[in-house]
Amino acid sequence: MSNYNQALPKQKSFQDLQMNEIKPVMKLILRGKKREFISAVGKSLNMLLPTEANTSTQGDKLTALWLSPDEWMIFSNETVNADSNNYEIEELLRKNISKLNLGAITDVTDQFVMINLKGNKIYELFQTGSPFNFNNFQNKKGAVPERFDMILEKSNPEYMNLPGIGVLIGGMWIANLYYWGFNQYIIQRTLAAKSLEESQKGILFAAGLKMIIPLIVVIPGIAAYVIVNDPNLLASLGEAGMANLPSAEQADKAYPWLMQFLPTGLKGVAVAALAAAIVSSLASMLNSTATIFTMDIYKQLINKEASESKTVNVGRLSAFVALIIASIMAPLLGGIDQAFQFIQEYTGIVSPGILSVFVLGLFWKKTSNKGAIYGALTSIPIALFFKVGPKGWMTGSALDGIFPSLPFLDQMGITAILSMVVIALVSIRENKENDDLKGISLDKGVFDTSALYNIGSFALMIILAGLYAFFW
Repeated sequence: MSNYNQALPKQKSFQDLQMNEIKPVMKLILRGKKREFISAVGKSLNMLLPTEANTSTQGDKLTALWLSPDEWMIFSNETVNADSNNYEIEELLRKNISKLNLGAITDVTDQFVMINLKGNKIYELFQTGSPFNFNNFQNKKGAVPERFDMILEKSNPEYMNLPGIGVLIGGMWIANLYYWGFNQYIIQRTLAAKSLEESQKGILFAAGLKMIIPLIVVIPGIAAYVIVNDPNLLASLGEAGMANLPSAEQADKAYPWLMQFLPTGLKGVAVAALAAAIVSSLASMLNSTATIFTMDIYKQLINKEASESKTVNVGRLSAFVALIIASIMAPLLGGIDQAFQFIQEYTGIVSPGILSVFVLGLFWKKTSNKGAIYGALTSIPIALFFKVGPKGWMTGSALDGIFPSLPFLDQMGITAILSMVVIALVSIRENKENDDLKGISLDKGVFDTSALYNIGSFALMIILAGLYAFFW
């Protein structure tokens, strides 16, 4: 801390405002991009670095300020010896960060001044010269109400994941209708019911379970976010709380990180439930893979005269091969942020085309085989076209301006509409006047449902509408 000079030698007083320099205070700049960097800093300082823009975290002795996605300032909460250039914190960070090539540490104690302000209108003063709404900061300190919003504005950093009103009238319908209505992996459970009435009860029960997903999935995630960004709560968890910390870049760590704090009995129940869900999903997925390969590919294109035992053996072999491929692919996905969202986004390349084929094939009698094939195949390049902009694959090239940057749910909605247009144009060209020979006739009896199903469905829709209205 050589040649330390005070910026404000004396306290300055104005109307409703007093200010004086806090001297001297240790200030360090931390820079790092690697995943291990934030974890190493957290273990060294027993506090987390803030990961959101213009935020801070505070411990007993230190405060961390977010400067950029890869840069932070650490300063001491207490004054230090003005005649000393040696700080234990700096030496500790250099040992655990710099020497391990995880990041860089710079002493900027002599380059920044800290001023203590006191007065009744501090927030008003800040707000006059800053783009940030300090009144909101003052009112919402220690709370995260914005994490409960379901309809986001374009200014929200998560808008590309939940595109505002598009959640209600856009691609969210495509993702859900495809997954719950036309995905063989899901509907096989309904098709296995002993009767139509039983299958309807199963669907109704599944929809009811879906309503509690926010309580068992979203709420724990918000709780993890609050704990990680509250130094006092985090410190109360001890050393276990600093291990395997979740972050904005590694959000999938939140659930297993929270599970370690459950009591012994509940921890076992949670692990058992997780294992059961994985095994059940894996079994259904392998069954779907075997069925689709044997019935739609092997028996249709390879061996049309295959016996039942031969078909069963081929199904088992195809399921085993699929499991091996999945085992090889799984480690390659370890670097992604959120696995579920990754799956939803890239499933969206093929799902709009498949959904378009099913919807028009069921409800429009002019739909032809050729139209369905053209629509399904065309949907893939259309979806990939919309992927280029958000992913930045053409950034810096002459073609960069051609590709729009849209949220992936909006991409799915537009892709589905364009795929239906292709199917319709090709089908009309084939069947100008008459319906297609393979057109499906649907009478009113096909859509008959029981009174229990109708009442339950309306009740669930009312609850869903209430949830969206409450968390708008």
